[in-house]
Amino acid sequence: MLSLSVDLRSLRHFLTIAETLSFSRAAQILHRSQPGLSRSIKELEAEFGLELFERVGRRVVLRPEGEFLLGHVRRLLADADELQERAQLLARERNFILRVGGAANTLERVMPEVLKLYRKSWSNVEVQLKSEGGSAVLAALERGELDVGIARTTNSDLLTSLVIFPTHVIAVLSRSHRLAKRRALVVKDLYGERLLIPPRSFTSRILLDSAFNSEKVRPYIALESHDLNTLVALAEAGYGVALTPSTVATESRSVAVLPIMHAGSPLGGSNSLIWARRRSLPAHVSAFIEIAAKHLRREFPGRNLRLPPLARPDLTITDYRTR
Repeated sequence: MLSLSVDLRSLRHFLTIAETLSFSRAAQILHRSQPGLSRSIKELEAEFGLELFERVGRRVVLRPEGEFLLGHVRRLLADADELQERAQLLARERNFILRVGGAANTLERVMPEVLKLYRKSWSNVEVQLKSEGGSAVLAALERGELDVGIARTTNSDLLTSLVIFPTHVIAVLSRSHRLAKRRALVVKDLYGERLLIPPRSFTSRILLDSAFNSEKVRPYIALESHDLNTLVALAEAGYGVALTPSTVATESRSVAVLPIMHAGSPLGGSNSLIWARRRSLPAHVSAFIEIAAKHLRREFPGRNLRLPPLARPDLTITDYRTR
């Protein structure tokens, strides 16, 4: 058992150094002197009875013991931060916090109605939204910084997911474009076209890159942007062909929307609600998952585009309700 002399401040010092692998950089982030930070780590090592870091030339590396403790320290500090947030909420007469993360476009399209439904039963919950790409959402869930994420389906030792709706990779074109009358496009149809695409952190881009490589097509990328609405607006103006996930808003645009086919099937995947396996969910979190899943399986972005169905994933998982 840790002695009372191990405080959260020392653990934050350890975490920051472990993440930066630099005492000088950690000192800047923490607004501490470097000698003071070194003393704090020596005291922590003495308390634990083991060495956490070693110097290799000018570099600092984590020892295996430090690697082992790192995940535990992350979770402990995340719990401490959550405790502080909940205490502050109680002081403001709110009882719970719900932290939800997802891509900006996905949050824009799905959260307004979901939050409206959720607040009918859980008005005492403060919902905090965080806009992140899919990979960043998964990492934040693993670190305990989010309660629920909306991202590509994943299951691991740390995370579990509940499939809610399909997401196709679509081509958005001006109605006057030479390909606009097609019912669908294959990857080779895009050769030589000016492509407007999201960056590599997007699942749709990962799928596109894989399809391009498989077909040995070298794409002409005219613009890469996180802002999917900008890509669609430029496509509408005839600047190029936007390749986006089907969650993007196209209803008010004068554009043609076509599925991208690869190897005889629509290119795409599934979006899921994702959370950490490590403990039973509080009632307000499991209620959000249940309400969001029920709504988004009926009403989801891209539903009215009449796209060909993807291979249907299994929608059942182990019970996620509070135990």
